Amino acid sequence: MGQGQEIYQRYIYEKAPLQEAIFEANFATDVVDDVTLPGLFFEKIAHDFPQKNNVNVIGTRPLNKEELKNIPVVQAWNEARTRCLQFGPEIIAANDTAYTGWENFVPMVNLLLKSYFECVNPLIAKKVGFRCINRFVIPHTNVIIPDYFRINLALSPTLQGSAGFNINLLKQATFNETKINAQVRFASDLLKPNESGFAFILDIDAFTLNELTNDPKTLLKKAADCHEFLKRIFEDLLQDKTRALLRIKNDKF
Repeated sequence: MGQGQEIYQRYIYEKAPLQEAIFEANFATDVVDDVTLPGLFFEKIAHDFPQKNNVNVIGTRPLNKEELKNIPVVQAWNEARTRCLQFGPEIIAANDTAYTGWENFVPMVNLLLKSYFECVNPLIAKKVGFRCINRFVIPHTNVIIPDYFRINLALSPTLQGSAGFNINLLKQATFNETKINAQVRFASDLLKPNESGFAFILDIDAFTLNELTNDPKTLLKKAADCHEFLKRIFEDLLQDKTRALLRIKNDKF
């Protein structure tokens, strides 16, 4: 079978490590300086995301017009503040810190895309992708990383005993005829007050820059391909010891 079609093992976990799921898309537009767009966008999503935050500074520095086009200037949260839609003239994002699966995430992304296109009518999409930030706590005093993750660190004697690490990996692949770039960050993390052992972050960002259009359905399909490819990277990196800690609820093919 071709890449993207072979059967692979998928799991549902009782203790899912996911901290946040993110859909993001960047666009080219002919928007010059329309200060009404953030308000128009918020009106379209306010029923489901009524809590609004405006962003117009980086730190204490006001943003210039070009910066305002390329970063979200409006954040709209749901009542529980677990989900957020973000809008900028040339960027949109959907953030979910209570992610329960792609099928439940899609309506939120559809609302984001529909509302954005009704407000902006972009020329073309430049990037679309899906990102998941995961956090694992291994509750043991001695942890050998390859026992839990399929990543092997070989350190020189000088670096052995380091206080932490941050590894970044880049991968390019064609999946379901979509050219995907994946950025994988695997890093140590500080323990919280009620935790013991070792904590790790696995941050996977899968996105495509190729063959994009300004059609929302096509963009959602590309994002779904990124999601599926990301899932494969995630499962490939976990060892059975980690799956045991996460408590597999059931296997899916």
